[in-house]
Amino acid sequence: KILNACDISTSFVDKLPTTSIKQHSRNIDFTKAYEQYSTEFEKAAEVKRKVEEKRAINNIIEWIYENSDIAKEKYESTSATRHQVKTLIEQLCKTYGIKEVKYDSGWNISHIRGALQSLASMASQHTKHMGNLKARTIALGQFTGVSLDGDVFLNIIDVRNEWLSLIKKVSQEDSALIEIPKYEKALSSI
Repeated sequence: KILNACDISTSFVDKLPTTSIKQHSRNIDFTKAYEQYSTEFEKAAEVKRKVEEKRAINNIIEWIYENSDIAKEKYESTSATRHQVKTLIEQLCKTYGIKEVKYDSGWNISHIRGALQSLASMASQHTKHMGNLKARTIALGQFTGVSLDGDVFLNIIDVRNEWLSLIKKVSQEDSALIEIPKYEKALSSI
């Protein structure tokens, strides 16, 4: 029709044998195709993960080799500071009957030393309140308060007045801690 409308000869087209258009009845199983795709995708992702894992292991080993000497030097350079920290802890424990002093290892050893020096200075100025710490564990870390175990936590970045106010009232915290097992038992029975 189109060729006739344009006055173009249709003699060649007319000689072509006519073929019926076959309806291809394809039953495409999309679920199966998706599963195959997913499987192949997962295989590729697994290969990529293994390559990255291997690369990470090599990078860690390389990093350790490259930085171990520097780390040793830095550790050895803090020997005097670590000794001061140990001495301050021993003095606090001996003088005030403190059971143990521990600290969060995320802090630089110089920060720990400074906090211990501040605690020792405060303790010497307020000896009458330091008896509240007898047989307790002191922990220097991220917050100020009393743990459920009765350990006294002192935040390294708090000022000494915050520490002192906690130390003064630590026995009041004990009375609250005594009540906790009762509440736990009551809640457990519900």
